[in-house]
Amino acid sequence: MERRTLAAKETRRRIVDATMAAHAELGIAETSFQDVAERADVAVGTGYRHFPRLEDLVAACGAHRTLPFLTRDHELWEGAIDALVAEALRPLRTARWPRAHVRSLLDARFWINLSERGLGRPEAEALLRRLGSCALGSPGEAQPGGRQPPVAPR
Repeated sequence: MERRTLAAKETRRRIVDATMAAHAELGIAETSFQDVAERADVAVGTGYRHFPRLEDLVAACGAHRTLPFLTRDHELWEGAIDALVAEALRPLRTARWPRAHVRSLLDARFWINLSERGLGRPEAEALLRRLGSCALGSPGEAQPGGRQPPVAPR
């Protein structure tokens, strides 16, 4: 790894460590970028360059200190969604890749991105239906690799 990349990683780590220390002492709501910058011994602008939004910084702290019970619960939740998608698509006898595409549409990050881009729930649901139809393919529409999609039972 080149020196600049290592230095950036080290700065980022110091900022995250300083943020967690400030959160422990001051509380999350009371911690400012100025508090973090002072503790990390960086300029406030450096903090913003690494973490443009406060949400990004808080998320980095969470990723840095993942709690085992949250990881387990998250894995259970993801597994339940996987099972629901597989069962819902079972009658269609879909291939693996369309199931993966439909599953990706149910990922929380997908919905967060839609919300951040200003889509309301009705618009997001309509988009999900359209994208799901595309992922499953229409009868007679060729899929990658020249395979034909299964025809849904009527």
